[in-house]
Amino acid sequence: MHREYAAAHRCCSEIPSQATSTDVADASETLWTCRWQFFILPAILRYWTPALSRARVSRMATRKFVVYALLAISTLVNGSAIFADQFRMKTSVYQEGRREPLSINWTVFSEQGIYDFRYDDKQPKPSEITIYEPVTGGFQLLDVRQRIQTAISKHDLMVFIARLKAQATDPAQTHLALFVNPEITVTADEDSGSEFTVASEKLTYHAKGIAPKLPAMVATYRGYADKTSQLNTTRGRLPTVFIRARVNQELATRQLIPDTITLKLLATRDGKSVPLIYRSRHDTAVELSGEDQKRLQSAKQYLQEFRKVSFAEYNDLAAEVASRQSK
Repeated sequence: MHREYAAAHRCCSEIPSQATSTDVADASETLWTCRWQFFILPAILRYWTPALSRARVSRMATRKFVVYALLAISTLVNGSAIFADQFRMKTSVYQEGRREPLSINWTVFSEQGIYDFRYDDKQPKPSEITIYEPVTGGFQLLDVRQRIQTAISKHDLMVFIARLKAQATDPAQTHLALFVNPEITVTADEDSGSEFTVASEKLTYHAKGIAPKLPAMVATYRGYADKTSQLNTTRGRLPTVFIRARVNQELATRQLIPDTITLKLLATRDGKSVPLIYRSRHDTAVELSGEDQKRLQSAKQYLQEFRKVSFAEYNDLAAEVASRQSK
């Protein structure tokens, strides 16, 4: 259980009640918006910036054109982040007291989508591949060992989170409320400018960020990290989504991406509070390697080959495998 928890958060049963229409009214972005966001804007900049230079327009005028184009398109997409160029992040998750990582994730960010490959126990193939589609806001999941796949839409994620919030209002769910409606304290390291702590009664995150080589990586990473936290919550894991969202927000506000993140969780054993500490290290590259390309190709092949199952069945089978491995 600890392994699943740590890997899922990368440091990084049905819920009752029903969502209101307001909770689920935010539909997926339109295809037109996404065309502007991912394809048309880059084409405009690639064509017009050299053209302006050939016309001997001043550097200042060229810069103003680029800035105004970015502002105009940002307004068109209602604040949606312009997707960064392709880059890759390797995330290694460790539990305190252990030298070997619990898991290693290779996450490839591209215009085709965001592909996350999770490796456990030094296996040559990933145990699971998660594909996030920024255009639709949904996920596809592939269990490589069992050769099955499933999907969950943005709408279903929103409904689940809305139900979670509704359940947390039940007076009998005081423990859940500590995660869904936490009292959060943020403490910044003024000397470094890149480290801060986000703490609640049950969880404490300490993050160290770094400035990315591509500025757009900040918004791209934050959008993915927020959605992944939501996905993990739907899979029966600890609902840290609301606290982790604050960590992502603080990174983005400082225009940083993660370097290391340490999570301290207070668990209860034999009636006593016991701290569990996990640390994730994030290594980022702005160019994809040959191995990255092979991973992408294998994921596309698996999408064609693997048997499709419901989201519930997928999670049940994954839980069975995890239970067998823990014995």
